[in-house]
Amino acid sequence: MHLLSSFIDSLGFNIDDFVLSRSSIKRSQENSRANKFEEIKNTDDEADFVVIHWDSKLLPDVSGKSTVDRLPIVTIGINLEQLLGVSSISSSTAVKVSSAVSAAVKDWNLSEKVQAFCLTRRLNGACTLLEQKLKRNVLWLAMFMK
Repeated sequence: MHLLSSFIDSLGFNIDDFVLSRSSIKRSQENSRANKFEEIKNTDDEADFVVIHWDSKLLPDVSGKSTVDRLPIVTIGINLEQLLGVSSISSSTAVKVSSAVSAAVKDWNLSEKVQAFCLTRRLNGACTLLEQKLKRNVLWLAMFMK
């Protein structure tokens, strides 16, 4: 903070016009990120349809001592590729996965635009449950890897 205040003073600005508190700067950055996130989320994209892709991964938790099941959820459309979220789920069961994906789709107001699911497992009950939640059939795009 001393360097920053010296720099501001050397440029001829009044130091009282600037916020130099670390907690205030952190709070401002958090507010800015939250506002940007809401702005991105609420933009009305031109895409009439999107494909939802998800795949659970076991990743180390923050402590590094254990692993946690993470579920990245991505939407892809024409001129659109957006990470909807990376949910933490207790297990990779169809019910847990479908609930997390459904929550992300509803949160981003994409329920009407979802036309396909991109899945990486042969038997995926999550797709069936998601179709039931959307109350319509959705195309399944399978990506099988050896």
